[in-house]
Parts: sequence; C-alpha cells; structure tokens
Amino acid sequence: MATVKKAHRGHEKAATVGEIRDVAGNLNDDIIAAIQKTGATRNEVIQAFDWLEESHYTLSTFMKPMNDRVRRVYEILDYASNGFGLDES
Repeated sequence: MATVKKAHRGHEKAATVGEIRDVAGNLNDDIIAAIQKTGATRNEVIQAFDWLEESHYTLSTFMKPMNDRVRRVYEILDYASNGFGLDES
C-alpha cells in the first residue's frame, strides 16, 4: 500500500486509498496513487469529483475557486473519466 502524505493544512490528512475509492469509484492503482500524491484531503477529493460531475467544470462552476490540490485532483479525475485509468477488473 502506498504511503499517505499529510495534507498541508494543519490537522487534515491526505485521503486514504479507501476514501478515494469511496468517492471516485473504480480507478486503477496509478490514478489512485496520482491523487494521493497531490496530498488532497477526502473533502478536496469530494469537491473535485463533484465539480467533474457538474458539467465538467463549466462556466457556472468557475464561480467556485479551486485550490491547487483540488485542481490537480480534478485534472486527474477528468483524465480518468475519459477512459484512462479505469480499473477493468
């Protein structure tokens, strides 16, 4: 199992593999590792996933600023949603 890096915000911890899978579903290990590498918290993964589901971050969601970790997770999830990084097993 990959080492979980602590998030940069005080007591919040980076999302675990289980938390990422609970939020984003059936992703392969490389995508999960890329998300973990961002140091995003569970809430940041949820935020990125929600924005992906909201019309792929359309103009209406530009009203909500993304912090750097959320943006990186969003980009990873967007990549995976285009058929890359989905676990076929």
